[in-house]
Amino acid sequence: MKAEIAEAMGQAPAERRARARAVVVHEGDEWIVDLTTEMGGPPHHRTLRAGTCGELGSAVATVLALEVSGGQRHELAPPPAAPASEKPRDEGPSTRRGGEASKRQFALSLGAAGATGATGDASLGVGGAISWLPARWRVELAVVYFPPTEVARGDLGIRGDFDLVAGSVGGCYTFVLGAVSLGPCLGAEVGRLHASGSGSAVRTSSESASLWLAGKAGGLAVWQLGRFALRMQLDSIIPSSRDRYLIERVGEVYRPPALGGRVTLGAEMHFP
Repeated sequence: MKAEIAEAMGQAPAERRARARAVVVHEGDEWIVDLTTEMGGPPHHRTLRAGTCGELGSAVATVLALEVSGGQRHELAPPPAAPASEKPRDEGPSTRRGGEASKRQFALSLGAAGATGATGDASLGVGGAISWLPARWRVELAVVYFPPTEVARGDLGIRGDFDLVAGSVGGCYTFVLGAVSLGPCLGAEVGRLHASGSGSAVRTSSESASLWLAGKAGGLAVWQLGRFALRMQLDSIIPSSRDRYLIERVGEVYRPPALGGRVTLGAEMHFP
């Protein structure tokens, strides 16, 4: 635009040189200029509109050329509307999906869990969580249940069945990569670990229950599918204590390891 205006002003005779001031703004689909010119008399004010910056520059240059050549005021027809290609493009489904997801502040999830540690070498369970989603953060209240899992000591003729129900609170910080969110997580878990013992070496079965406390550290991946999402979480489980589960006068049935693992696969729904 500056080049076209300079060319138009530069072609004028010295005695017809004009002073011009232009203020350009971009509003929505339009480029708008407030143009003030002085030819030695009262200033002339015009407002020009165009669909593109290039069209607006050409219109301003034309006005100035006419001004300095004839010294008369000329009213120009509005410039043609911008071609369809200049209009803002509609956002694709993935962009709209991201915008909608960013407005949703809560999520409810259900899934299946697999673990090693608290209830034996390998056990399967179920879990769920409700999540608060402020910006990139995720704060969760979760619950998990592992039904009785057998731990056998064939050398002693005894076995134990262990089950765990626990609740946890945790937080994750996520990084968004398109429809996928990834991030590290930390949390703490409290629950009840129940055990029952029996076997050929004992006359009667026995049982006990203890408080379960553990820390959690891991990562979360969420694949957003509109209002719904698929999720996978991997955690290391670090118990605060490692109680021994014994059958009196026979021996130890099981003792949880110092480090366990857990994986949870599930789906979640975002709202409101």
